[in-house]
Amino acid sequence: MYAALRDGHPESLLADDVALRSLLEPEAASRYTALRMATGARLAIQPEEFSPLAHADYQGVCVQGVRLERARDRIGLKSAGWVFDRALIAGVQPGGRRMAAWVEGTFVYTPEGFVALDLSRVEAPRWEHSDLELAPCDMQVGVQGTQDMVVVTH
Repeated sequence: MYAALRDGHPESLLADDVALRSLLEPEAASRYTALRMATGARLAIQPEEFSPLAHADYQGVCVQGVRLERARDRIGLKSAGWVFDRALIAGVQPGGRRMAAWVEGTFVYTPEGFVALDLSRVEAPRWEHSDLELAPCDMQVGVQGTQDMVVVTH
């Protein structure tokens, strides 16, 4: 996710049509394909907005809305899988100045990592984003002063 934001192309997080069809029931795959046709216009992504990340290093991620989705449940997965709704992606510049941005949508864990079925919002990175300290994380790595994976139960 960090590389996609750093490069100014968060839409590259979207699973391609072949991956959609392998992860989702046919009706769900068709629904996500149709929904994603307007992603660029809906998000109005300007690649230059992400340029502050070009000289920063990945620091970590805070993930919210993590759940184990059953097969054929809400989003139409063919088999059970881990899903999340949003991630705060954090980077740190030389000298220690932090920045972060929220990426929101529907994300599914695959053997190759997490992919987006859809993107609903992508925030431009902000310096010393307040959510680096405040956001409650279902899972986190390298954010809020920790380098270890933390799982929080609600």
